Amino acid sequence: MNLLKQDPKANSTIVCSCTLILNNDSYCHITSLSLKTLNLQGKLPSEMVNLAYFEFLDPTRNYISGNIPEEWASMKHLTNLSLTSNHLSGNIPWYLGSFPSLTYF
Repeated sequence: MNLLKQDPKANSTIVCSCTLILNNDSYCHITSLSLKTLNLQGKLPSEMVNLAYFEFLDPTRNYISGNIPEEWASMKHLTNLSLTSNHLSGNIPWYLGSFPSLTYF
């Protein structure tokens, strides 16, 4: 049996913000996602724009390709975006300046 050794720098973390409402209902929103050194491949999904309370994304040291989806420019709470050491292509997109609250790129 050949077991792959996990990279010691690998790290995955999901952070949620949860609220309890008076009628004992609760809901949670994903606010942070860190997927470091997990050998992830593919493109950044435009559907992440549906995460209305999303603040932090860090898929550092993977094999993500393509561009940052233009739809992401409407993410009102995204403050931190780290795409270091991936395989993104093209110029830094003009719509990156349209992110309303992006403070770290």
